[in-house]
Amino acid sequence: MNNMVLMAGGAVLSGLLAAWALNRSLQRLESGGETGGETGTERGHYPESDEINLENFPVPPHGRAAEIFHFAVLGASSLALSISPLGASPLGLLQGLLMLLVLYPLAVLDLYTLQVVSPLVVLGLVLRLGSLALWHRAGLPDALAGMLAGAGGLYMVGFAYETIRGRMGLGDGDAAVLGLIGSFTGWRFLPMTVLLATVLGLLFSVLLLRGKNMFSTPIPFVPFLCLGGLAAYLTSRLGLPWM
Repeated sequence: MNNMVLMAGGAVLSGLLAAWALNRSLQRLESGGETGGETGTERGHYPESDEINLENFPVPPHGRAAEIFHFAVLGASSLALSISPLGASPLGLLQGLLMLLVLYPLAVLDLYTLQVVSPLVVLGLVLRLGSLALWHRAGLPDALAGMLAGAGGLYMVGFAYETIRGRMGLGDGDAAVLGLIGSFTGWRFLPMTVLLATVLGLLFSVLLLRGKNMFSTPIPFVPFLCLGGLAAYLTSRLGLPWM
């Protein structure tokens, strides 16, 4: 019983610390600290570019309400994970928390900036593969296969799109994030991740943009990849069939 309480407390504390770090990063964006200049908060924190149309892109919520939301989501999610079957063992809880606390900031920051924070991706991969090497070496081959299949597969899709359409559709950051997700889910659940991400991305485009310049308005794909990846991870760890 004491171990369960300690694990739950540690999980919640980890979630709150991650939310604090995320909110600090967003505050720096508000003040222009990440860009070295002014950021138009009325349009979010998106990079200026002549190649993309941001006119119809919805501005993400920010300010005190958004900070409270991030604390609530990460705190509650970490607690739920600690008392779920995934948190039955310290290693299982560690891996679940690692995935949650890396993917959530990646999704939020991509939503705010349309950019992938590459150091966070690298940190997630190092912690994931390093923890497996230390405590569960039998899981390393599947993690490596998922990482390579995810990153390589999505990179080739983006390369083919750019070749056919003559414009970039997926960035290298998207492929890196899918590689990170694949290191957790393994290659078998990558199709589920991409399918869910594509469906959610299309719904987002249709419902929020309502057909207004859908092909010229940039869509942050990382949030949908992260949602699909978390769903695939839960499905794989709980032994649920998906096809």
